[in-house]
Amino acid sequence: MNELNPEERSIGNSQAAAHRLPSAPQLADIGVLALVPDEWGSPWQPRHQILTRLSRFFNVVWCTPALSWRQSWYPRASKNHSIDYGEPPAQRFTIYRPNRWLPEFSRPAFLARWTSTERLQEAHRILRSRGCRKTVLYLWRPCYALALDYIDHHLSCYHIDDEYTFSDIEKPLDAYESRLISRVDQVFIHSPALMEKKGTLNPRTEFVPNGVDYRAYATLHREPVDLQQIPRPRIGYVGRIKRQLDFRLLVALAREHPRCSFVFVGTQENLAERASLSRKL
Repeated sequence: MNELNPEERSIGNSQAAAHRLPSAPQLADIGVLALVPDEWGSPWQPRHQILTRLSRFFNVVWCTPALSWRQSWYPRASKNHSIDYGEPPAQRFTIYRPNRWLPEFSRPAFLARWTSTERLQEAHRILRSRGCRKTVLYLWRPCYALALDYIDHHLSCYHIDDEYTFSDIEKPLDAYESRLISRVDQVFIHSPALMEKKGTLNPRTEFVPNGVDYRAYATLHREPVDLQQIPRPRIGYVGRIKRQLDFRLLVALAREHPRCSFVFVGTQENLAERASLSRKL
């Protein structure tokens, strides 16, 4: 029997719970059109958890970002194009993947706008085909503000779970994002710092801190084979292995506690920095 790492177990349990739900949502006439920045699948983000749970009540369409025209016509240019991301968690949860003839263009502007609009309309038709008479637009990045003008909707939400400039230095609030925040009907913000920076632009803003799928992590499982050879005691981390981690602190902790094994479980976003850490250890 193949063993799963904790991150995979969390995903598997969440998806299994979704499969046990009834096939029809409780409010079948309301659909959620979710504009997200990544493919469906592991590693799960807050949007995976939230949208999966919303599908208990509504029909949900997860709108996969379109490939660029180069990635669409030259698949070798796309690192993620051939990955199998698995099936949707339930019948009322649909993953929309844009057709090859509707890729992402940066220019000319009229073509970029036309293909974006066509993708939005295609995804919206999925909800209408399921009998949804009301649409909730759920935006997860500032770049999806276009949908507010091109999709008929009854409610709009903007979920802020990061600082989307992704800058190493603090930058002032982008005017484009400011307009989006002020336009939507509801804003959700994850961190106190982002709440302080962006939480005053819309009176309908809620602070929603990150949580954890407790049941997935609290359920006992057989120890994975690849973990059995690692000496105890172990200090574990589950999540993305990326440059935002405090590698200096980790190295200092490892030196301070040489009898402990530090175990990292998750996708690697910055292999060079991780390799540098490994050499130091």
